[in-house]
Formats: sequence, structure tokens, C-alpha cells
Amino acid sequence: RHVADLLWGCRELEARMLEHDGKRMGSRGTGRYTFGREGCAARPEWVNVCAMPSIVQVLEELLGPSTLCMNMGGDFVISGVSEHQSLHSDLFSWSTALSDE
Repeated sequence: RHVADLLWGCRELEARMLEHDGKRMGSRGTGRYTFGREGCAARPEWVNVCAMPSIVQVLEELLGPSTLCMNMGGDFVISGVSEHQSLHSDLFSWSTALSDE
């Protein structure tokens, strides 16, 4: 149920963003958008999925047991975009998260 709710929330935010971007300029390049600016952490669709025990277990394994979620989001690309996005990490301290410190 939570995953279906998240899909609904994503589609709702996508429709809202595209409604305000008739030229499809995007927020991260042409045809590329981010949910991060939409306050996903306040939306129950995101919170409920991120609070699932299986998700919490993965996050704690990757980032440590005292990890604190400050924001949530995600990106999407509309169909027809031919340029690729370079591989990158949105985590500012990924190397620290993988260390044994």
C-alpha cells in the first residue's frame, strides 16, 4: 500500500511541476526535475515508505544507526530527453558513510 501511495504522490507532484513548466525547461536541466524542492519530507507518502523496517535497515547499514533524515526527494526525467546525466552522488559525505569510523 505504501508504495502505491508513493507512486500516486510522485504523479501528483509531477503534474503540478509540469503544469508550471510549459516549455519543459526542468529544474535540473531540460526535461529533468527534482522532487527535493517540493518538501517531500512533509508528505506522508514519502515518510511512510522511508519508515518501513526494510528501508530503515538498509539506510542504517549504509549510513549508520544514528542517521537522521533531514529531507527526502527524488528526480524524474520526462520522455523524449536525449541527453544523459553524468553519474554523481547526491550524498555529500558518502565516503564518510562507508568508513569504519
